[in-house]
Amino acid sequence: MRKKIRIAVASFVMLFCVIYFGGQGTQLVRVMGPVLDLQFYPLLVRTGVLSLGFMGLVALTLIFGRLYCSFFCPLGILQDIFIFSLKKYPGTRHLSLREKRILSVINLLIMFLLFISILAGTRVLVYALDPYSIFGRMMINLTFPIVALIRNLLTSIFEHSGFYVLTPVSVHKTTAGVLFLSFLSLGILLFLTGWRGRLYCNSLCPAGIFLGLLSSKSLARFHIDPEKCTSCGNCEKFCKADCISSDRKEIDCRRCVSCFNCIDSCPVKAISYGIVSKEVSSSRRAFISWIYVFLWTVLLAVSGKRHSIVSLIFSDRDRGSDISPVIPPGAVSLDRLLQKCTGCQLCVVKCPMKVIVPGSETKDLRRLFIPNLDYSRSFCLFECNTCTQVCPTDALVPLSLDVKKVTRLGNAVFFPERCIVHIRETACGACAEHCPTGAVYMVPFRNDLYGPEVDTAFCIGCGACENVCPALPEKAIIISPLKDHGRAEIRQDQIQNTYPGTPEEDDFPF
Repeated sequence: MRKKIRIAVASFVMLFCVIYFGGQGTQLVRVMGPVLDLQFYPLLVRTGVLSLGFMGLVALTLIFGRLYCSFFCPLGILQDIFIFSLKKYPGTRHLSLREKRILSVINLLIMFLLFISILAGTRVLVYALDPYSIFGRMMINLTFPIVALIRNLLTSIFEHSGFYVLTPVSVHKTTAGVLFLSFLSLGILLFLTGWRGRLYCNSLCPAGIFLGLLSSKSLARFHIDPEKCTSCGNCEKFCKADCISSDRKEIDCRRCVSCFNCIDSCPVKAISYGIVSKEVSSSRRAFISWIYVFLWTVLLAVSGKRHSIVSLIFSDRDRGSDISPVIPPGAVSLDRLLQKCTGCQLCVVKCPMKVIVPGSETKDLRRLFIPNLDYSRSFCLFECNTCTQVCPTDALVPLSLDVKKVTRLGNAVFFPERCIVHIRETACGACAEHCPTGAVYMVPFRNDLYGPEVDTAFCIGCGACENVCPALPEKAIIISPLKDHGRAEIRQDQIQNTYPGTPEEDDFPF
């Protein structure tokens, strides 16, 4: 019965995450917000280790064990699907003492590398290992483009047959670096799952390691009754976490992910789940366990600090010519975005204009996976605040539409030596026609021609002017990014952007 409940809850969580990451169901977040609120690292980044939400997750683990890993973690559920589909359980060969020591060394090494990366000013390793972000990147960059291509192919076939039952969808574009890392994550996950089941969760995942340490002290645990157990090995065979030793009749609660497979597979009902008496353990073992918990807690707390040691010593101007990108609305500042964002790419897939892209081509490793706006593809829609409403870590602060409309992401900079009005003496007004705030407007230039002019007081840096500018190879008007977002003024007077020689409607002269 408990296993059926787990499957039902996990199926519901997976379905919600797939729909939500698929770019659909934006309104679902209002109903299913608690599902996102339970995700380990987003919850930590958003609220901190001393918040009620994070302490609640810790309390849940201390009482019931690692329910999170099998009930609520989308990457853990995905691994269960792999295991079920491939029928690849770790088998009856339990981990040797040497292998357990190796895994303990790996855990310490991961902890050390996480500390070093955080102190070095980059959280790339943190969200490269974060299960929620890995799941999001794989869905957005690998699964959904394939689904979109198949749908578009079917749409084309149906249309040629005279059936218009489907509509084409846009295929999400990503960068080569992010695509490679998404494939790498999938490959590693498939290898580890096929080899030893939930090995990733117990050896590489920061959330799994931390919750595993807590679950070793949980009140409710899985327990083998030595008098009933016949050491048949059935439970060990179907254990996904490789945590049961049937010959020793022991269950390693640190590695157990509470899947309940062992209870269902035991022919003599020797395994139970519930509150058990405290095991007698040496003071040395208990002391080491609590030291582990303390170190991981410190590590998680440090991961939420605003500045790193390196970033306090070295300024951004020491990073060469790799200038800061335009960051999405709600980010407030580049420093805050780097602190909060886990690179899950929800904002990327939810953006209706597809102007948000994950960063990868940068000299600054801190900005790997961090979203930015690419105005060569599109522009930030004036009447849209979707990205600010879906961020699970508050890296993008929720903004009302009125506030978003005056949030300044950058300043438009005009280069007359690139403008076709100046160099070709040809009428154009694309930038002014598309500017939603009146920051770009047309003024008399020469021989009845009008050229653009910019008033940055009203500019919000939406990129509409840059996107539509026909000047090539360099745009005549570009957005200069701001590391700290500002507030634009609202134009009270009406700028008339139609002028003598302006083409009617969409009939531009170029």
